[in-house]
Formats: sequence, C-alpha cells, structure tokens
Amino acid sequence: MTAAITGSRTRLDVPTKCRIVEKILTKKYNSKEELYAFIDAQASKHYVNPITVKMWCAQYADIYKVGKQLPAGVMSYVVDPLDKKALKTVVPTLEKFRDELSTFKAKYHTPQPRKSKEILEELLDL
Repeated sequence: MTAAITGSRTRLDVPTKCRIVEKILTKKYNSKEELYAFIDAQASKHYVNPITVKMWCAQYADIYKVGKQLPAGVMSYVVDPLDKKALKTVVPTLEKFRDELSTFKAKYHTPQPRKSKEILEELLDL
C-alpha cells in the first residue's frame, strides 16, 4: 500500500485503489449484504469511508487491470481511449458536427434576448 499525506488524511495511490477494486469486483457474493460487508471491511482496513471505496469501484471498474500495473506513488491516471489513427477520423467529424450545430443555432436562436413584453405581445390577437 502506497499513500501520500494530504492535510490530516492519507490519500492512496492509483495502484492501491485498483488492487482494492480488483478484490471487490473479482469475488462472487451471495447477497448484497455480503458485498457491502466486504466493502466495509476493505474500507476499514485502508482507513477510508465505504462510500469512497464504492466510488473507486465506479471510477476504476474498466481500467483496474491497467491501473494496478502503474508504478507505486502514481496519484492520478487518465486512460486515453483514442489512439492516433482514430483521432484522424474523429477530429474532422467533430469539426463538421460543430459547424452544423452552429448553423442550426444561428437559424433558430435570436442573437439578442427578447424582452418579456415583446413575447407577451405576440400572444395577443390584435
């Protein structure tokens, strides 16, 4: 277990969090109560709140295998889901979508907000 002191608390590194998540996600449970009891045990073992452990499970559920192989002391880690080949197709598509969206917005949204009096007068049949 590797941690850093942050204020008056300790903050676990990503590999430690991922090992905890792996223990929780790879074990089979007979009931929800058994799952929560195991999470509570892991939380008390590492001196964190059980809700924090549940948040780690949500955060690292897809990447815990990669995260536990990181060097000790890594405090944050973001997975880059796109490789360089995918970026060549995503960027032009995204730019085209942004252009279409700005055209749509310009067509249906007035550039300056109307006053409430103007809006209400449109409702009157004079």
